Amino acid sequence: MVEHSAVNRRVVSSNLTRGAKASRNRGFLFLQLEGNMFTVYVIYSENYDKIYIGQTIDLENRIMEHNDGLSNYTKKYIPWKVIHTEVFNSRSTALKREKQLKSSRGRSYIWKDILGIPKF
Repeated sequence: MVEHSAVNRRVVSSNLTRGAKASRNRGFLFLQLEGNMFTVYVIYSENYDKIYIGQTIDLENRIMEHNDGLSNYTKKYIPWKVIHTEVFNSRSTALKREKQLKSSRGRSYIWKDILGIPKF
């Protein structure tokens, strides 16, 4: 059983079952159950000509958070639209791909091949 605090969504306690893995990121405990899919996404603010690259297990909720101003960086450039997604079986693979897309070569790929705007 996993209890979540309504205030900060941190896991208070947990009993991991077989097939579950736990990892920590920024003080939060993430449970990776078999069958979960992790999405690397790219969102674009047309009004400000900005891109943001991230990864999540719940894309729909994460995009709502970006457009509701709940993310420090992205709240300045609302509205955002999803322009690219990639789905992975493991969080570690998704994090590796997110890091690749955040590199200079990855950003160049996003601007040139996905958006069709040669920025670099």
